[in-house]
Amino acid sequence: MPESCEIIDTHVHVVAEDSEAYPLNPAGLPGAWYLEAPYSVEAFTDCMDAAGVAKAILVQPVGAYSFDNRYTADAAASYPQRFASACCIDVNGADPAALTDLVAFDNLYLKITTHLLNTVVEKGHSPAQWVEHLVRHFGADRLMWGSDFSQTHNASYAELVDFARQAFSGLSEKDRNLCMGGTAASVWPSLRAGRNVD
Repeated sequence: MPESCEIIDTHVHVVAEDSEAYPLNPAGLPGAWYLEAPYSVEAFTDCMDAAGVAKAILVQPVGAYSFDNRYTADAAASYPQRFASACCIDVNGADPAALTDLVAFDNLYLKITTHLLNTVVEKGHSPAQWVEHLVRHFGADRLMWGSDFSQTHNASYAELVDFARQAFSGLSEKDRNLCMGGTAASVWPSLRAGRNVD
């Protein structure tokens, strides 16, 4: 039976065949999937075609490349009609304020997770002030919150939500609503309020 909608896979990792241009730099995470079952963007495109998948979001494989996002970004840029990319930033590296260097990329959205907020606290900064800094540079319509549950499981889900409410509390109601759900609904229209979930 043919699909009634275009299938989009929102979380795929690809690994370059050209290890000189894109050398592996494993982040020390468990598993070596990037050696055991690597797929280049070209090989993955063949898999998509065979499975009837139209498009995909290429997510930075931190386990394979750490925070060198070049292959993920280049692969998506090579086939813009099929792919978009989600890159990762090392919040333990540079000062979190360095994120504002990315403001020129107007199609870039930032997800502010519990892990990121915890890092801000560990570095001695105020999460609320840091969130306000990002809103001033990017705009609330380019920022969204994510709990990182259950990877982040040192607190209950309700506590993670409360931590986010506190971090976004200094924003205007409009900006807070965008960051806590409105931006995500604009990126993923199926999440918009009033849509029935069957």
